Amino acid sequence: MSMQPLDALVLVSLGHGAGMALLVGATSGVVLVLKSIFDFTRTGPEMAEEILAHYRLYLAYSLGRLFAFAFSSPLSSPTWVFWPTS
Repeated sequence: MSMQPLDALVLVSLGHGAGMALLVGATSGVVLVLKSIFDFTRTGPEMAEEILAHYRLYLAYSLGRLFAFAFSSPLSSPTWVFWPTS
């Protein structure tokens, strides 16, 4: 069984669409993380600047951990779509 020209066109179009979706998702994710860092607000009483400086570093650390875990998970890989179900 050989691929027909229409099959190749469909596969190429799906590849371009997946690439564009990945680009939009990555861009949206980066914008959201940057907005979260720059517009970080908190409720409650005012805290000392020394504590806030330490907390900001921990925020960056925890966001980095979340990012690393999200993209090292097997479900974040596009190959999970092709895993056999039975």
